[in-house]
Amino acid sequence: LFNGILFGGGSNYANRDDKKISDQTIPSQLSLQKCIEVSLRNNPDFSAAKYDVEAASARFEGAKSALWPKISVVGGYTHYNDKIRLVQAAYNGEPGLFTADIASEDIVLALPLFSGGKDWNNIKATDLLSLSAENKMAFSREELIFNVTSLYMSILAEEHVIRALEFSYAALEEQAKRITALINEQKAANVDLLRAEVRLADVREKIILEKNIYATTRLSLINMLGAPIDEKKLSLSDQLLPPMATTVDNQYELKEVLKKRKDYQAALNSLEAQSKNIAIAQAAFLPTVGLKAAYGQRQTVGPYLTVLDSKRNAIDLKENVEVASVGVVFEIPLFEGGNTMAKVREEKSKFMAAKNRLEKLEKQIDLEVRSATLQLQSAVSRISSTKKAVEQAKESYRIESMKYDLGKGTILDTLNAQSELITAQVNYYKALADYNIYSAKLRFATGVLS
Repeated sequence: LFNGILFGGGSNYANRDDKKISDQTIPSQLSLQKCIEVSLRNNPDFSAAKYDVEAASARFEGAKSALWPKISVVGGYTHYNDKIRLVQAAYNGEPGLFTADIASEDIVLALPLFSGGKDWNNIKATDLLSLSAENKMAFSREELIFNVTSLYMSILAEEHVIRALEFSYAALEEQAKRITALINEQKAANVDLLRAEVRLADVREKIILEKNIYATTRLSLINMLGAPIDEKKLSLSDQLLPPMATTVDNQYELKEVLKKRKDYQAALNSLEAQSKNIAIAQAAFLPTVGLKAAYGQRQTVGPYLTVLDSKRNAIDLKENVEVASVGVVFEIPLFEGGNTMAKVREEKSKFMAAKNRLEKLEKQIDLEVRSATLQLQSAVSRISSTKKAVEQAKESYRIESMKYDLGKGTILDTLNAQSELITAQVNYYKALADYNIYSAKLRFATGVLS
C-alpha cells in the first residue's frame, strides 16, 4: 500500500505526446485511420480530457504530500508595551536581558501522526478520481473515434448518392433529347417532353439537397478533426464495405460489457472515491495529533535592559540567543455548531446520488447495446434487399426504355422505372453507410471500438 499509494498510482500520462498535426503534414487523401489519428492529436475536446487527467494526477500527488513532514522557515518581529525577557529563565534568579522589541527566526518541522484516517482516505479518493479521469479520457477517445467514423461513412454514402443522381440526371437529359427527336418525327407527344422536364427538375432539386448535406457533413468532419484542413481539398480514400456476414451476433454478457465500458468504470471510480469522502468527513469527529519541532534565534531590536548581579555590577548578556523545542500537539473537537454532522450528511447524499446515476448508466448501456444490435441487423437486412432492388430496377428501366424507343411503351412508365432505380440506388448506398456506422456503434456500445 505504501509503495502503491505513496510512490505510485495515479496517472502515468504526463509523458504523452501532445504535439498537434499541422496542415502541411496532412495528405491530400485521408483514410479513416488517418482521420482518426488527426482527430486524436487535434480535437479540442479530447485534448481537454487529457489535461483533466493531468490535473487529477496533480491532485493525487498533492494529497500524498500530507503524509510527509513539512519544513518551513518562520520569522517575525513583535513589539510589547512592557519590556520582557528575551528568552525564558532556565532557573530561579537567572540574570536576563529585557526588551520591548524582539525579532525571531525559526526552522520549523511539523509531522502529522494521527488524523483519524483523513489523510489516507484523501489519498485513496484522489487516486480513484485520477483513475476516473483516465477512464473518462479513454471513453472520450472511443466516442471521438465513433463520431469520426460515422461522419466519414456518411460522406462516402453521400458521394455515391450524388453520383447516382447525377447519372440519372444525365440519362434524363438524353431521354429528353430522344423525346424531342421523336416529337420532330411526330412519333411522340409534347406532354412526354413536359413529363421528362418535370422529372429533370425533381432530380436537380434532389442533387442540390444531397450536395448541401454532403458539404455540411464534410464541414462537420473537419471540425471534428480539429486540424486546419481546406474543405475543398478534403478527399477520402476508403470505400464503403459490405457486411462480412449475413447475420449479427446478438449474444452478450452485460457484466463483461460494463468492464470494458470506460464511462461506466469512470463512474464506478467516482462512486468509490465518494465513499472515501464520507470517511474524510467523519474523521473530523476524531482528534488530530502531530509532532512539532523548531530551532531558531531570538534577538533584541532597539534598546534593552540587563539585570545587575548582587554587587550591582552589570552582567554581559548576549543580545542574540539560540532556542530549540520539540513537542507533540493535539486537537480534540468539542463543539462546532453541527458543521461536521452536516458535512457527513452531505457526503452520504452525494454517494447515494452517484450510486443512482451509476445504476441509470448501467441500464442505459444495456439499452445502447440492444439498440445498436437491432440497428445493425436491420442494416444488414436492408443491404441484401436493396441490392436486389437495384438489380431489378436497372432491368426494369432498361426494358421500359427499349419499349419506349420502339413505340410500345409510355414515357410515364420509363420515368417511373428510372425514379425507382434512383430510389433503389440511394437506399442501397445509405444502407451500406448505416451498416458501417452501426457496426462501429455496436463496438462503441460494447466498449471494444478502440
